[in-house]
Amino acid sequence: MKLHRVLLTFLYLLTASATVFLIIWGGDFYLTPFGDRPHHELYDQLKPSGFVSHGLGILGSFLVVLLLLYIARKHLRFMQGWGNIRNWLNYHIWLGITGPILITFHTTFKFGGIVAISFWSMIAVALSGFFGRYIYLQIPRRINGQEISVNELHQMEEKLVDEVGSRFGEKSQVLELLQKSGDASKTKKKGLLSVFSWITQDLQLRIQLRKFKHELAAEGLSTEEIKEITNLVAQQQLLKRRINFLSTARAILHYWHVIHRPFALVMFVILVVHVAVEILLGYTWIF
Repeated sequence: MKLHRVLLTFLYLLTASATVFLIIWGGDFYLTPFGDRPHHELYDQLKPSGFVSHGLGILGSFLVVLLLLYIARKHLRFMQGWGNIRNWLNYHIWLGITGPILITFHTTFKFGGIVAISFWSMIAVALSGFFGRYIYLQIPRRINGQEISVNELHQMEEKLVDEVGSRFGEKSQVLELLQKSGDASKTKKKGLLSVFSWITQDLQLRIQLRKFKHELAAEGLSTEEIKEITNLVAQQQLLKRRINFLSTARAILHYWHVIHRPFALVMFVILVVHVAVEILLGYTWIF
């Protein structure tokens, strides 16, 4: 897991570095009015068919196509055991961010015709992807990506409560503080409104845990004990919320797919048509 975090950090730094470099190096060109760009010194390299921009378009399109690997991992039986589905999702999101960024620079921020439909569909897919990931993570899953049932969640919560009791039962002040820590999963909001409630609860839980740490420190507990207790509390609150909102999260994710998939389909179809037309017209990338 740590290896994946390091690799993802490196990939995002690479994306950020490339973006900053292109903005600094080609910023003046991108800010130049379209009619004056042919006279710019960087025109031959940064025009859509230029060596650099064309290369960015090829690389960006390749990364977008790689997004399909995540879909294959989810649905093809022989790929079900290929690593943690959440790691696949994290790389899927990186591809969904980096690909559109590179393709945007390939267009030189000039959008028109049928390609504009593909571009804005791509942006819609990328933006909705952030929302979809958040909803997806609200549904607990095993390593192979299968959902965990409500009964299993209740069993996990009972086990967690027993663990707290057996570990800290001799310290009554800890149990009292645990009871005072509150339940971050209480809400009556339904549907899409519940998403805002989840986000608010995430923020509230962070604030509660900080306060909780100070209270535990005042009781004279060691740093290791405080860390262990707060981790248990966070797990318990997350489990409670997942139990309360499991059906809602499933429903929202279902409707999200109804919106996300058509945009993705339009994006891929027009991308393939665009690439095919460019090749037929002789716009190949020369090394």
